[in-house]
Amino acid sequence: MCLVNIDKILPNYIDIQGNCVPNYFTQFNVYNNFTINCRWIDCESIEVINSKLEILSSKIIDTVIGTSIEGQHLTGKKLILVGKIIAKINLKCFKCNNRICCIEKNIPFSTFIILPNPINEEDPINLRYLIEDATGVMISRNKLFINVTIIIQYLDEY
Repeated sequence: MCLVNIDKILPNYIDIQGNCVPNYFTQFNVYNNFTINCRWIDCESIEVINSKLEILSSKIIDTVIGTSIEGQHLTGKKLILVGKIIAKINLKCFKCNNRICCIEKNIPFSTFIILPNPINEEDPINLRYLIEDATGVMISRNKLFINVTIIIQYLDEY
């Protein structure tokens, strides 16, 4: 496993140099259905209040060099990331005098980022991420669907 440093991006972030388009990044969705033990949840008051990303494992692998069918530039290096999203959800319960319940759920993910080549595999990998959207919806009386959209950017800094 390579050493990965990851920072959270503030919403509406613009890079100091004015670079709005990152060179090496991935954007993806993670989602999951959860069963909630309480049957008296107010379907109108679901709020995913806080989500954070945690990297559990990472590895740099060698890949082909060239251009993919979709036109993506392949450099020969890829960073594989395995992690989880920790989502905190607020729910209002009718039975408990409209008390707000907070539930924390982990949603696993795996993704990859194409890296520049050459890259020194001994140096730490610097990443930053932004949780663009986090949504929760009741799909039945005690089933909750959570969807989180994330962008992770590789920082080409040494």
